[in-house]
Amino acid sequence: MEKQVPESEIITEKAKSGQLRSIKISCFSVDCSKPL
Repeated sequence: MEKQVPESEIITEKAKSGQLRSIKISCFSVDCSKPL
């Protein structure tokens, strides 16, 4: 979880940019590959 903290921050920043859909798809792929 500690390793996913920095990634989460980057995703949030990009999501704020207006690429929530693109980020969501990437997040899904990462989430599927890496179990929580």
